[in-house]
Amino acid sequence: MEKSQLIKKFLSEGFQLDSSAIDFLLKNSEKINEIINKLKQTNTLVVTLDVLKNIFPEKTKIEVLKEYKPKKSFTIEDLTEFFLNRYYQIKEFLSKRIELVNLISIKKITTKTTKFSIIAMVKKISPNKIFVEDNTGSLELSLKEGDKFYLTEDEVLGIVVRKQNEEFYVENIYFPDFSLKKPSYTSNEINCFFIPAVRLREFSLKNFLDDIRKDNNVFFVFIDNEKLSEIKGKLENLPKENTFLFFSPDSESFSRNEVGFEAYYYPCAIKIDNLILFFYPGYFLENYSKYWNLTEEQTFLNLIKKRHLNPNFKFSKKIFQEDPFLLNLDPDIIYVNNSNQTNEINYKSRTFIFTGKADPIIYKINLKTREKFKITLV
Repeated sequence: MEKSQLIKKFLSEGFQLDSSAIDFLLKNSEKINEIINKLKQTNTLVVTLDVLKNIFPEKTKIEVLKEYKPKKSFTIEDLTEFFLNRYYQIKEFLSKRIELVNLISIKKITTKTTKFSIIAMVKKISPNKIFVEDNTGSLELSLKEGDKFYLTEDEVLGIVVRKQNEEFYVENIYFPDFSLKKPSYTSNEINCFFIPAVRLREFSLKNFLDDIRKDNNVFFVFIDNEKLSEIKGKLENLPKENTFLFFSPDSESFSRNEVGFEAYYYPCAIKIDNLILFFYPGYFLENYSKYWNLTEEQTFLNLIKKRHLNPNFKFSKKIFQEDPFLLNLDPDIIYVNNSNQTNEINYKSRTFIFTGKADPIIYKINLKTREKFKITLV
């Protein structure tokens, strides 16, 4: 279609074309009649590029920021390097804490040093003591009676230490916690659906499908113990013009070709527009919840303050090229799949949502408004 024909056609339908819209329409000439029909449902007189983008939004662009599969085998040297990388990254956050007065390395402690701070990794915990080390040495620290810091081995801490009667005491502990920030939003309306694959297998999607009969949806499907053959039929009912990504905590559970969509190992971080989303397997929470005797929500917030969602090596016994549980990125949204309870937490302008393993729930978040919706399956 020529430019003059295009302008004439829109004028005949009662619309004036802005110059910004013409190139878009020429590139999408096969959709002209569909566009005109949709414009007739609005009060639009002047058709601009922004108007057209609202009617036909661009397909959502997703950037995978962080996805690392575990190494199949590793040496002691690999493990040492893995922990050193963690130490240096978290040390960078903790070094900015003004509460860590007289910050020194363990090697620089002398007989005259009485009050100081260190950044160190916890190597062993006993009822009243912790044993820590940095890249220069190790130190035994006594805890004051009644102190409850909910620590675990292999995490990195900022510690204010006081020396008394030749013994070193923990005066306070600081974590590399997140600071308050301004909430982020996408410029266009994008609806993200967080779908545990087990829900596709067990429930009807009728009321769910009624909620998604429009463009610009992103479907995140989380596969744990399900077989693709069990859910493929349900997936065929979902609108194909939208974006699908699959995630599994088991890197060997499927191949990307087998899925037919983009598939990734998780924990994983992605970026949509200017928002960062992080996906986390909820079964790790149970380990720490039992270890600290805390509720799931208390446990998760404790891990968030540490900026590490699985610091204790013994809970996974896996290492990676880079630590996927270390929150060196600053996520706007964290989705926890297969937790014990469905839950929502707002924390310093960040959104954390949890899908309980026994609940027939699918979450939807509108990234333009950050509104959260729970869809109950039947």
